[in-house]
Amino acid sequence: MIVLITSITGLMSVQMINGYLKNISTTIRKSGHLLSDTQILVTGMLLGIILSGSVAAVLQLAVFGVFGSSHSTSIWLILLFTFLCCMTMYFQFKMITLFLGKWGILVMFPINIMGIFSSGGAVPIATLPLIHHIFSTFLPARHMVDGLRVMLYYNGKLQAGLGISLLIILLYFVLFLGTCIAVVTRTYKKEHSKTKATSTS
Repeated sequence: MIVLITSITGLMSVQMINGYLKNISTTIRKSGHLLSDTQILVTGMLLGIILSGSVAAVLQLAVFGVFGSSHSTSIWLILLFTFLCCMTMYFQFKMITLFLGKWGILVMFPINIMGIFSSGGAVPIATLPLIHHIFSTFLPARHMVDGLRVMLYYNGKLQAGLGISLLIILLYFVLFLGTCIAVVTRTYKKEHSKTKATSTS
């Protein structure tokens, strides 16, 4: 359930933040204030990080505080791992949106569904059709489930599979975040060159 909520949060957060920022930026620009695309992109990324942290904290309160679920690892370590998972999912869907724009939802939704079903959380991957095996190899949800399973039931030992899961999720996070930063950098350079050309002319 933690991975399910994390995945859905990543998808919904991107759509929600993009929608709010679009409306707010339109209003600000209409009032005559300058607001660059770079500022909007950076604000969206920062809001995604804040929202990821908030969701991770609420999940700990709900799972371990309200429902009293058992765990063999410190809640603080599980919180950090969940936070990393939330950010990874957010930047995965953010990256798709940056490249596909409003059509990104057509790709994000099936990726989200296949990631959840191919994670091995509810049903063992070995019993699933081949298509789920393929998706489980390159989507991060499976490794999130494996990592959380070790933290909940196997004392969070790196040798029990947490080390591999953590490494793969970190690689995904760096890849997704790095791609988003590259897009922001490219946008900034374009805006900077336009400003320079305008001031020169």
